Amino acid sequence: MIHMNEALIVEGRYDKSKLSALTDAIIVTTNGFGIYKDAEKRDFIRKLAKERGIVIFDGQ
Repeated sequence: MIHMNEALIVEGRYDKSKLSALTDAIIVTTNGFGIYKDAEKRDFIRKLAKERGIVIFDGQ
């Protein structure tokens, strides 16, 4: 298990489930473009970025 202080930001549930088997980090899903409609989740990600730092995974 890989320990990370930073939070991981991923697109979907599948990405989250794969990464959760590898790390104990906080993993947040954006649900694709759904993040634009979810102000609460955006605020949560901003808070994580300030407090712990974040790593954004891009599916490209």
